[in-house]
Amino acid sequence: TMILKHKSIVPATVTAGLDTVGMRCPAHPVCRAIIAAADLPVAAPSGNTSGRPSPTNMADMLEDMDGKIDGIVDGGPCVVGVESTIIDLTDFFSRVEFKAFKGRPVRGIVADCSACSRKFFEDSLKFATSIGMKGLGYLTASEGQFKGPIDKFLTDEQRAEIRTLSGIKEGETIFFISDSPKLVNLFAGQIHTWLGETLGLIEKDAFRFCFVVDFPMYEINAETNKLDFTHNPFSMPQGGLEALETQDPLTILAYQYDLVCNGIELASGAVRNHNIDIMKKAFALAGYTEEELANRFSALYTAFQYGAPPHAGIAPGIDRMIMLLADTETIRNVIAFPLNGNAQDLLLGAPSTVTEQQLRDVHIQIRPETTV
Repeated sequence: TMILKHKSIVPATVTAGLDTVGMRCPAHPVCRAIIAAADLPVAAPSGNTSGRPSPTNMADMLEDMDGKIDGIVDGGPCVVGVESTIIDLTDFFSRVEFKAFKGRPVRGIVADCSACSRKFFEDSLKFATSIGMKGLGYLTASEGQFKGPIDKFLTDEQRAEIRTLSGIKEGETIFFISDSPKLVNLFAGQIHTWLGETLGLIEKDAFRFCFVVDFPMYEINAETNKLDFTHNPFSMPQGGLEALETQDPLTILAYQYDLVCNGIELASGAVRNHNIDIMKKAFALAGYTEEELANRFSALYTAFQYGAPPHAGIAPGIDRMIMLLADTETIRNVIAFPLNGNAQDLLLGAPSTVTEQQLRDVHIQIRPETTV
């Protein structure tokens, strides 16, 4: 089990599918409190071959790991033989005269492809373009040199540096993923998983857990280009009212946390905001007036006037847990009445046609579509 810091700082490594995560992240106090109270058993960590949990609960495990976490465990399927970290090579390629990577974040993944044919590399490119990437660069370490389309852009000093940064060994290949900040980690995660599946390296019959913490409170909305909440707007910002008043909103973290197993989100929760002043300021930063706040969220707005105790929660997805235990790839296989791709329940014939009287009963009027 590992604690992953979500989007806190740009680190030396990033985790597939989890955006940017922080290195050397000790156990978060929120997660520590939750798991200490739960006293949950844990699987034997790496290096323990006894088959017995060591230590006996997650609180003890995190206590033992506190301050010793060096690197990141992948939040996706456990890939044996592929580096568990996706390397951040943005700074390195900022000094390389390769125009395709200039001004863009770059990630690297090392894998042993020494036994692979040329077709494997052709298939890797086909997969990359099928998910929206413009290409997939790579370098293979062979006989003390590099082979691959990017090698000609590197100096001897840079070749030595990339060996040190990636830890690549003879016969291994490092794949490069570069795109916009919004897409680069998503693509890196997909390439990482594809390599594991294609090379037969996905660990079977194991459940690997991690907590994702330190979610950013705000982000810039891509459609409006304005500040907006990243996740739960009713969670408590780290630093409270002082952080809201003194920090750049994009640097404020929230007390939010996810529990992930084998790349699947099993539970999500947060420390809830219980202070009316913090609520007003948090929403004001996102562009809400106090009048809008009172009208749209009147229940909480009114309740907080009388005072509310500090509280937190986490909501597990039991169906997702059953999906993992049943070893099935889709949640639809473990839901009693799954909906189809059009959100229809074929067994119950829902949704069905609504009568005029039913619309009147709930005071809904359908207007004809107008062309703007």
